[in-house]
Amino acid sequence: MIALESTSFYGVHIATYFSTNTRLMAYNPYVYCLNPKTIANYRKSFIGMGKTDPQDAYIIADFARVGRIDTQPLRGSQYLALQLLTRHRLYLIECLTREKTYMPSNMFLKFSELAISKDDDLKPFSNRYSATAEAILTEFKTAINISVYSQSPESALFMQAVFWLRLVLLRLSVLRMPSTVLSRH
Repeated sequence: MIALESTSFYGVHIATYFSTNTRLMAYNPYVYCLNPKTIANYRKSFIGMGKTDPQDAYIIADFARVGRIDTQPLRGSQYLALQLLTRHRLYLIECLTREKTYMPSNMFLKFSELAISKDDDLKPFSNRYSATAEAILTEFKTAINISVYSQSPESALFMQAVFWLRLVLLRLSVLRMPSTVLSRH
């Protein structure tokens, strides 16, 4: 049995080394990373004992000897793989959050009325981050581009989204169009 305090990111790597060392495999080692808070509380039972490295080793060994370990032995490679996956997932979530925070400011620069609209009737997209919203915002640079595109339609994919966006812009008095243009759709 090998017991050691978990110290930041050093403890896991040392424990992984011990649990996968080929020389130690003959002894079937159980490697435990112990919570430093638990060891600090166990240290309180030794009155008047100082804090040095040899005394720390003695306290950890005594903690293991009396059977106070209540955690599972470390499985190094599985732990590190899971840690890598969860950290990468956190990184992806942070990237997505950052982009979703940035998008309304970019949307405001292109279509300010669309970005600040609070009325559900005036929203052309149920979700600002949908594929349709993304296509409209990347394809068209201004509201005028939308009106020009709608007068000479090249693709049926955008027609419904363009209609709703033009309707919103019309209601907000940004885009002035004759009612005959809107009635064609």
